[in-house]
Order: sequence, then C-alpha cells, then structure tokens
Amino acid sequence: MRFRSPIRSVASAAIVASASLWAVAFNAQAQSVVKGAVVIPQSSIERPEDVGVRSHTNIMFLGDPRKGKGHQYGGGPGGGYTPANIEAYYNLPSTGGSQIVAIVDAFDNPNALSDFNFFSNAFGLPTESSSSVTASTNRVFQVVYASGTKPGVDSTGGWELEESLDVQWAHAMAPNAKIVLVEATTNSNANLYAAEDVATNYVDGNGLRPKEISNSWGGSESRSETSSDSHFNHTGAAYFASAGDSGTPAQYPSSSPYIISAGGTTINSDPAGNFLSETAWSWVAAEEWGGGGGPSADELRPSFQNAISAIVGTKRGTPDISSCSDPETGVSVYDTYPYEGTPYTWWIVGGTSAASPTLAGIANNAATTQGFFPAGSQALLASIYYSLGNFNFRDIVAGQNQLYYAGPGWDFCTGVGTPQGIGGFEAVTDVSTSVEVQHGVFLYSRASTAYTQVLTLTNTGATTINGPISLILGSLTDATLTNASGTTSVLTPTGRPYINLAIGSLAPGASTTVGLVFDKTGPTITFTTDMVAGSGSR
Repeated sequence: MRFRSPIRSVASAAIVASASLWAVAFNAQAQSVVKGAVVIPQSSIERPEDVGVRSHTNIMFLGDPRKGKGHQYGGGPGGGYTPANIEAYYNLPSTGGSQIVAIVDAFDNPNALSDFNFFSNAFGLPTESSSSVTASTNRVFQVVYASGTKPGVDSTGGWELEESLDVQWAHAMAPNAKIVLVEATTNSNANLYAAEDVATNYVDGNGLRPKEISNSWGGSESRSETSSDSHFNHTGAAYFASAGDSGTPAQYPSSSPYIISAGGTTINSDPAGNFLSETAWSWVAAEEWGGGGGPSADELRPSFQNAISAIVGTKRGTPDISSCSDPETGVSVYDTYPYEGTPYTWWIVGGTSAASPTLAGIANNAATTQGFFPAGSQALLASIYYSLGNFNFRDIVAGQNQLYYAGPGWDFCTGVGTPQGIGGFEAVTDVSTSVEVQHGVFLYSRASTAYTQVLTLTNTGATTINGPISLILGSLTDATLTNASGTTSVLTPTGRPYINLAIGSLAPGASTTVGLVFDKTGPTITFTTDMVAGSGSR
C-alpha cells in the first residue's frame, strides 16, 4: 500500500475524535441525524421546500467505528479504506490521469488546499506546491469561485466535508490529473448550475480543460428538471453525479441522460484488508438509507439503455455504474474545517458522494491510458453499456435498493456493476459491423503441448480503429489461452477469455494478424471470436 507515517501518527487520535464526534452529533440532532453508527449531516437532509430549488450533499460518515459493522479493515485511521485499498479491489493503476477533473460544490472550504496536501502526503500522491489556492497555473489543485467572488462557508461544516471528500478521491484515482474545485455561492440549484457552466467552459493558465465533472449533490426530481439538462449536454466533458443515499426514487441531476449516474456498494474485507465480497449498499428500513437508484419520473429512456428496455421501460434508469459508498465501510478523508463547531481530522465517509468523484477519477485515468477522451457523457455511457455483462465490470448480485434487488446483469441498485480495471471506460466501436475476424473450430493433431492459431483481423468499416483492441473469445473448450503475439496482456476470466491486442491503429481496409498460443489439454481446440472492442478515431 502507498501508506506513510503521518497517517499512522494520527490514527489513535482520529479514532478517539470520531467517538467524540458521535457523541456531539447525537446531542445535536437539530443539526444532524444519528442512525446507529452513522451520522447524516444537515447538508444531506432534504426538506419539502428544497425540492426543485436547492440541492443537498450525499455524504454520511461513521461517527463511531466501534459501533459500525465490525469490518472496517482498510488501511486508514479507524479502518477507513485508502486509495491503495480501492485500487486493489477494482484492479486499478496507482498512477495516471491528465487534463482536469472538475468538482462542483457549494460554499467555500477555507482549508481545501492544506487538507488536500495532507491527504496526498499521507498516501503518497502528488501535492500542490503553490500557496495560492486560486492560481490558474497551479499544476495539481486549484479552487475557482464560480461567481468571481469567494463564497461564504457552510456554518454546519457539511459542505466542507463534502468538498474534501470529492477533491481527495478524484485525485486518488487520477493522481496526475489536475483537480479543480468550482465553488458555487450557495447550494441553490441556480447557483450550482451556474457553477456547472463555469466548470464546463473553464481553461486554466496551463491550457488544461475539465474532461470529467463530478457532482456529489442532488435532490428529488421535479417537473422542471428536463429544462436543466442543457447544463450537462456538452461534448467536451463527461458529467458524473451521485445517485443518492435514500434508495428509491431516483434523484436529479443523476437521472439526466447526460449524466453518468453513480450508485453505491458495500465492500467487505478481512482484517488484513483483502477483498472478500461486494454487494449493493442495501436499504435498511429502520434507518431509511442505502444506495440510490430507480426509474426516473420525468426523463425518458436514452438510447444507450435500449438494451435494458425490458427493465427500465420507457424511462431513464439509474444508476449506471457504482463503487464503494457504504459509510460503515467508508473511505478515509482528511478534513479539518469544524463540523458543528468542533474540529476533527480523519473521517470514515460514505454515501454516493464518494462514488461520483471516485468514478470520475477512474474515467479520467482510463481516457489518459487510451490517449483520448470520449466526446461527452453519452459517448462514455455508450462504452459503459457496451461492456455490460463482461469482464470490465464486477456484476453485483446481492443486496437491495428499497424497492429493487441486485441481480445478474443491470439493475436499479448498482447499474452495470463496479469497475474491474479501466477497460469499461474506454471508448469502443461495435466491431460487429466494422471488423471481420476469423473464427471457427481448429483441430489439434500435434504432439507438442502448445498450439498456435493465427487470426486475421480486417477493418471493414469507414473509420480508423485505434488500439488496444480487446479480442473476446465467446467460447473456449479443451484448452487454455496462454499467450498471443502483439499483445499488451492476456487475461482469462472464467467463461470469457480475452486478450488486449497492442495495435496502434487499423485503417479502413487494412488487416493485421495475431497468433494465439494455447496450452493443449484436450483433443480439440474450439473457440469463437464473438466480439472485438476497439476505439474509433476522433
């Protein structure tokens, strides 16, 4: 793990502080709500007069680790999950990222830069060397005031904790990208949407632009919401939003067809931090919280969900994709702005507020790896749904979301599932119409234990396909794929063996060959190549 001594030195104090925080919050229920071991801050509570007018955060935190689920086995203080934990659970790289991941939140966090750097130092991430938090030439972290004037603070400290979570975990997943926090004047929808527009059009002093924009806030749907979709309908960036923490129904802007809706899961690990299982962050009736999702009341089904029309009907379904969000198995966040008037440091934080910046950072890392960014949210969503049911995502099949249950394939609890590597975020073309690949049955009649079959791939489409290209074997019997020429990796998950072909580009009409090497275990090698995932040139 990337884990350094500063965090160890505060671990004991953090646990004591968290226990004290639970007591303070319990005695301040006018400001927050305590349900079991979990504290729901005032900023995350929606009131009837807020609907369609103001948005709330989607954070919850563990007030007392001693009263949690008993498996806070992450490497952070009190057992919160660390960047290294999440990278291991989701098979992610520990480096990568480029351009800007923008975070839109409300109010000002006066300690955003110092807390960002402390978190980064603790986990071996790049830090911002500039002492000016608003300098546009900063390389790692910057704050932008959406109105041009520094906003006031949220006196409860809830939005400040939200901002710390968002910037730190986007940074953790895309360490080499610049994080830009765009602060709206207040949490009114008018101010948040204005901040969204600022983030969309921002260019910093280095010429960098936001390629992902994360929004960990939202509220109940309203009849007027479709008129706000235009704030997210741009091809220059992909927009993420939390699906909510109250089960069903869906919330906005997560339900917008121009948003990647981020749902929540629970990751269970052993005392050494090793992955055990992952389920939907389940709705608990007595506590009335859990991962958000459900069919939209106002947004129609977008084309990228046509494949799941039997589930969602004519309405837009949420979430699209999920990640760890259960506050009782939450992530480590460093935030020193006083909460309810009392200062604390390390927190164990959850809610789908954690999912949105985490997934935005992963998407940035994936785009950096492939060399270009998808043209907006719907292009990225097309890639995500193209990977539905394959090795790029972990299918979550247990847990429930108030009215819905997780199960095989897409569901209203976790969408397509959780990331397994970055392949599910890479732009693809449906090569069933653009790539012709040899397939069939190959008889083995050699004495050696290895057998090589050469395949020819031909681009029959009108646009260039840029590598890497994933060659997925629909079936493979009596043999194991062990190697292939010209590959970046050879992976054989159960039932869906595949290889990533290191092809720089394949122009229209061009062909290339690849040799597949099998470890012979039976009299006949049979396989079909039912899918090739490439990326069209931009």
